[in-house]
Amino acid sequence: MNTRVLYINASFGVKRFMEPLGISYLAAAIRQADIPGLTVELYEPSVEGDSIAEAVKKAAGREWDCIGLSFISDDAQICRQFIELYREAGGKAWFIVGGHGPSLSPEAFLLPEVKAVFIGEGEVSAPCFFKTVLEGGALASVPGIAFRDKEGRIIRTRSAPRLGNLDELPFMARDVLQELCQKYPGEVSARIISSRGCYMFCEYCSVRAYAKLQEGIVYRERSVDNLIKEMKYLYEVYQVRQFLFEDDNFLPGNPKRAKEKVDYFCDELKKLAIPGIRLHMQCRPDSVTSYVIERLKECGLCDLFIGIENINQKDMDFFGRRSDVKQHLQVMKELEELGFSCDVNAEYRLRIGYITFNPESTRETLLNSVAFLKQYHVTPKKLVNILRPYKHTQIYDKFVEKGYLLEDGTTCFCDSEIGVICDSIVQTVRRFLAFREQVRLPVKLNKELKLGFELDNMIVELDKVRKVCDDKCYQVAEDILRAKLWEIPDIINDSILFLEKWKDDLQLNERLVMVKQAMGIETLEAGIYR
Repeated sequence: MNTRVLYINASFGVKRFMEPLGISYLAAAIRQADIPGLTVELYEPSVEGDSIAEAVKKAAGREWDCIGLSFISDDAQICRQFIELYREAGGKAWFIVGGHGPSLSPEAFLLPEVKAVFIGEGEVSAPCFFKTVLEGGALASVPGIAFRDKEGRIIRTRSAPRLGNLDELPFMARDVLQELCQKYPGEVSARIISSRGCYMFCEYCSVRAYAKLQEGIVYRERSVDNLIKEMKYLYEVYQVRQFLFEDDNFLPGNPKRAKEKVDYFCDELKKLAIPGIRLHMQCRPDSVTSYVIERLKECGLCDLFIGIENINQKDMDFFGRRSDVKQHLQVMKELEELGFSCDVNAEYRLRIGYITFNPESTRETLLNSVAFLKQYHVTPKKLVNILRPYKHTQIYDKFVEKGYLLEDGTTCFCDSEIGVICDSIVQTVRRFLAFREQVRLPVKLNKELKLGFELDNMIVELDKVRKVCDDKCYQVAEDILRAKLWEIPDIINDSILFLEKWKDDLQLNERLVMVKQAMGIETLEAGIYR
């Protein structure tokens, strides 16, 4: 008897050119286990920009015995919606759920149709689970899951062992990469994980809370030899020349070890002689040195993400982030000197993590944040970022203790005026951001896929519109922060009127239609991102 499993990455309503990480590793582990009669396929909705309704239609269009849904968020509403729509479409499969959010809040995802929720890293649990189900065994014997017994009680099994040696993992399944390569030959990126976990203890970060779900070493690195082997495979089989290292910390915390790792990595990478190689990496700002960035840049580093998080020491102390903002500002200066910029068109792109609002924000700290983001040409998307307390984190306990967390899950501010200001900035800036993403879509596609479209300079003109939009977002935020409360409604109304008139004057809808038709993306409205 054959058992057909479909793993779905629950990323609905966006268009992007990236493989799913979690389900690709699970598929590789299950296939390596070679369970008789079991087949696993992958579906990444964002390849086509599928909405949840479109994803349901595709999933229900074939017969599956089991559907696995993977989520980052701990909000189970999308899971519930998907299952309801799937049943309405006549789908018969039973469900399993996993991912970061469900691991931290399994009880929210244990809906009647869900047989089990996987907790933590699932490469050990998943093969064991399917073997047990196919052999008619007891779910209680499967490590690392939560399920409901016949009486409806939630049962959490013993934690699954965390893999200490990541080199023992099979390379992630590349089903989606193969699909992307067929659609966009020679221009897609491959995602790679060089480490798991984190060596720091930030109170707001769910990575540490996630790590506590399993026993064993938290921060683990793959060997450089193992990474180089996978990169060689990806280049030779898929002709990939762009590699996205998606783990939070490519650089280990010890500066000496970081230097040794980068030196060996760069030396070995050069031996592969991959032409036009491009690297995207992530690390903590306090791990950055000019030496390691220069070496990596020589080997193709062109896209770097660092978690600045905030430039107000008061806010960082509230986050429980053990960092010195003066050091972060120095790092920004050094990266700028090395040619990195947060501007979206930069040859060497710097991306930063930033949390603008928190319960103890003040007008002064917020104005400092806006000035910093504006100075470095950071995407205005950061203006609407609000500190979110994930369950089982220290910051969550702090929110509860101080009364900052309301019943509906939203944040309460110490200063009621800041609550009004936050709502006003978020409401207004998001209107501009929605427009900005419409404008950015053709520009991003043209850049990401090197389509080479000029269209009478239309792409250049659209990017100029984007820049005006960015400037307007910062101006609106500053105006609201400096205004009296009674002045804010007029600022919002004036901004909205400006936006609508601006769109009409630009005749942007017609221009966007022309560009999208030329690119064959006329049906896409969602932005792509990386």
